[in-house]
Parts: sequence; structure tokens; C-alpha cells
Amino acid sequence: MEDRSLIIIITYNSGSFIEDCLRSVTGQTYKNWQLIVVDNDSSDDTVRIIRDLRNQTTALNGDNFRLIHLKKNIGFAGAINHVIFKSGRTAIQKDDFKYLILLNPDISLFPDALENLIAAFGPGADGAR
Repeated sequence: MEDRSLIIIITYNSGSFIEDCLRSVTGQTYKNWQLIVVDNDSSDDTVRIIRDLRNQTTALNGDNFRLIHLKKNIGFAGAINHVIFKSGRTAIQKDDFKYLILLNPDISLFPDALENLIAAFGPGADGAR
């Protein structure tokens, strides 16, 4: 069984590129992930674009995706801490995920990017296993 990864994307007025980012995540060959997108009170159409995409695809669903829309911009570090320590029903348990992957919303991943990233940390990668 593959080790599970948590992917966190923090957005703020990312409407012009967030769809490409999310499509690149859902198009990954590595599928054992959960994605949490935290919107830092965007004033553009970022949240609508994310919700529309979620409604258009089965690749983002209740099992692997959550959108948290904050009422106030608490910054990048604050938003990460919100996910890790305060996000209620999805509060992260230390044994839930082996890897934490932080992505900027303006990135588009090659289809095998996460698979290659996880493989770099796999057995033998650190010489200790």
C-alpha cells in the first residue's frame, strides 16, 4: 500500500491560474493523496472557480478534497497552521499522512511529478532503510 500524502494549496486572488493547478493535481499518476485548498478571503472569483471545477469532475470528491474559505486573510503560514491544527473535522492526525506537500496555486505539475517526489523519499532514498 502506498503511503498517503496531504497536499495543501493556499490561495489568495488566484482565479487566473488555480484551475490549471488543480487539474494538474487531479491528473497525477500518483493518486494516494488528500487535497485541502485554503482560500485566504479572495476578492476575485477564485472560490467560484474551485467550486465549479469540483462540481464538474469526479476526481475531486468528499474523500480526497476539501475547500476551506476563510473570512479573513491570515497569511500563508497562518493558513497552513489552520489546516494542521484547527480545521475541525479534517484536523490532521500525525499518522494519517506520511508526506505533506505544499503547492503554490500558480504551479502546474507534470503528470508524474508527485510519483517522482514520493519515490525520492521511498525505501533506500535516505540510505537508512
